[in-house]
This record gives sequence, C-alpha cells and structure tokens, in this order.
Amino acid sequence: MELTQAVAVISTKIATFGILTNLDICYLDILRETACWKKTVLEQLSSVVCLCMFFCNKLAVLVVILNNKNDKLNVNATMNYIFSHIFTFVFSAEFVANNFTVDVTVPTQPSSVMLTSVFGWIVIQQRVDNALDWNLPWATYKAGFGSINNNFWLGLEKMHLLTTSQSYRLRFEILVDSSWLWYSAEYWSFTVSDEADKYRLDAKGYSGDAGDGLHVTTGGYYYHDGMRFSTYDNDNNNCAAVLRGGWWFNNCHWVCLTCQTNSLHLWSMVVVDDTRLATSRMMIKPQQ
Repeated sequence: MELTQAVAVISTKIATFGILTNLDICYLDILRETACWKKTVLEQLSSVVCLCMFFCNKLAVLVVILNNKNDKLNVNATMNYIFSHIFTFVFSAEFVANNFTVDVTVPTQPSSVMLTSVFGWIVIQQRVDNALDWNLPWATYKAGFGSINNNFWLGLEKMHLLTTSQSYRLRFEILVDSSWLWYSAEYWSFTVSDEADKYRLDAKGYSGDAGDGLHVTTGGYYYHDGMRFSTYDNDNNNCAAVLRGGWWFNNCHWVCLTCQTNSLHLWSMVVVDDTRLATSRMMIKPQQ
C-alpha cells in the first residue's frame, strides 16, 4: 500500500469517531506530501515518524472515548487495524531507497562501469566511514578506487568523460556527525575538465539546505569552483599533502569529502556547531 492510500485509510477510520479536525486534515496533507518528496530516506522516515506520532496521539483520544463506552473489543480491533496500516506504509517500498546497481557507459572506455543509482542519481563518490585511506596518489584518483557498496571514488578520468559527453547535474548529500541530520547541495551544471587542465571543477546553479560550499569567498579564499584537482604527489595548491586527501583545494578548503587530517571530512556551510561529517556522497544525473 502506498503512503497516500495508507494515510487516507487510517484517517477515515479515525474520522468515524469525530476526532479529526479540519486543522488535523491539513496537517496530514502536509506531512504526506513532504514525506513523498523528501530527498533522503532518513528525511522521508522522519516525516513518517511525525505521521505515526500524530496517529498515536489520536489513538490515545480514541481509546479514552471507547473505554468510556466500555467498548473493549472495539478498542483492540480499531487499534490493531490502524497500527497494521501504519506499519504497512512505514515499511513499504516507498520508504526504502531505490538503490540499484546499473551499468554506465563511459565514452571511449572499452567496457561499461557498474555503479550505484539512487533515485536516478549515479554515485561517483561515497564515504561511509574512516576505514579507507584517502591520501592516495594522482594516478589512483585518476583511475578510481574503492567499492560501490562502501567507500568509493569513481575516478577523475571517468568523471571528465561523462560530464563532457552531455550536460550533468551534481548533488552532494552529507550526514553531520554531531546532529545526525542530512543536508544536500545541488548544482544544475557540473563538468570536470581533462587531465591537461588538472581535472578542473566547474559547478554552477546551487540549490539546497547545506549551503553553497563550492562558492565561499570568505577572506578571498576557499572558492572551490574553478579549481584544479590536487593530490599529495601533484599538489596544485599546497594543501593535499597537509590535509591527506585529494580535492579541488583553494588555500585550502571550505568543503572536503576526502580530507583526513584532524577529522576534516566536512562541509563548513552547514549552520551547526560542528560541521564534521559522518557520511557523504557525490552523485550526478543528466539534466532534464
């Protein structure tokens, strides 16, 4: 059963007892709609939790009404009926990330590449923990490393070939370590130049709630857009060796999903006390 159907069924059942106001109905509509378009599974689930809490509060009122009528059987039957539908949509496919393994054709490459697709977004970088050493040489960042089911980097050359073959969007999803909240930053256009140009980053058209971390001008530094890629053995900005990770540095960074020194896996535009990240990923999707 889809979320919209489940909410309608539960609401109708509770409404028969006259405990749903017009304001309640508006609130349910908002929760249902936001749960359907939230960008990450955890955010979707947070909306589902709000829905469950709402229904549980209404159930408490319902129990009092039925108990006052000494209708024990209807109490149990009604609660079982409603909770069964709550669990149906909490654990339905609508709230499980549609993660698929897909074969992606990279221009000029002899064979396709197996990658993870999340709601149509192709994962090109993923950091799930600190087990992997990201302080790797230029050749490794160029070729790619890791596992698509764990810590992963697609490879600069593949990023270049893909993003220059057609127009792509870029999306960052980050999980803040201190608050355990997800944020996102999306850029309407994204390209990575060729190796001769040091795989220079070009990302424009920001939207999201993580803050525009690629275009920070504080003190005249940290503007990542337009920067060349650096590694410890090909350092274009005197930062990679110190921060122990390859990135598009600019004296040095406001955002870094590969840095390791002093837990500098971060996105500093997030308005929280601690901007260190627990998890991050970069994804691309053709413009539509």
